[in-house]
Amino acid sequence: MVTWNVGDVWSYDIELDAVNLVQGSSDLAGSSLDIVTGDATITVASATLYNVSGQMVPAYRLEIDADGTGDGRFPEPNTGIFASGELIVDYHETRWVRASDLAIIHRVQSIDLDFDAFGIWMTGIADFTHTHEYDPPQEVNDFPMRANETWNTASIHTQIWSGNGGPIALPPEPEVEEETILYNISEIGESPTTYAGCEESYRTWWNNTNGDLLEDHWWCPSVGNDVYWWTDDIAMDGVDAEFWLTSFTPAVAPALKTVRVGTVAVESGRTRGYVVWEKLSRAYIKGRPVN
Repeated sequence: MVTWNVGDVWSYDIELDAVNLVQGSSDLAGSSLDIVTGDATITVASATLYNVSGQMVPAYRLEIDADGTGDGRFPEPNTGIFASGELIVDYHETRWVRASDLAIIHRVQSIDLDFDAFGIWMTGIADFTHTHEYDPPQEVNDFPMRANETWNTASIHTQIWSGNGGPIALPPEPEVEEETILYNISEIGESPTTYAGCEESYRTWWNNTNGDLLEDHWWCPSVGNDVYWWTDDIAMDGVDAEFWLTSFTPAVAPALKTVRVGTVAVESGRTRGYVVWEKLSRAYIKGRPVN
């Protein structure tokens, strides 16, 4: 079992490829965009109890923040005159994962795109929210990991959009579909990211039932997360993204102590991996969620 602690932070360099998105939009005809580069963090924000099919299960809440810029050429919205400048991307995601296996329960993505014509004018391109619910949770990892291991998940994926999609026409109603993902730990070795301690990372391919590669993850046990990650669609129906780990900052560990909750003794302290569960255990016995 992988144990995270509230306050753990993973930092990444990122690249977003939205070129096809711009080229395929009639609203942005004649526009151009280079690769967007920037950085991102994944933070364990809290430990909580989450209602999964009527059962309250321990879960982590992650906050994912990414910012990036890319050179481009876009039209001024009122005159239609093209100007060169920078596309500014602000991405935020709140994600809840089951603590026992890090299966994805629920995700809320917020995407804000603006174009800055080098200070002459700035215009908003898109600003929307995309919510995902998986029932049952999407088990994207299978611990303990082993080479050549395969598994799959079949979940009811509920998606809801709100806001201004800009070049993307957001569906007006929720979409519910059964989604099957096939997973394969294809190799163990060094990922595209050179990071000390991650020389033996586990590469997991995500494929749909047609065989198309959806995501490529390299899990590094020494940092307890992906050291490299590629996805063919981080947002907006076709924006590729790559993440390279640059640092892992563990949470500051409190001193080990033992507390008694009802009749249950709970140890807290990073050395035993229970830092995040003391508060959870109190709430679980009382039958209420924790934020």
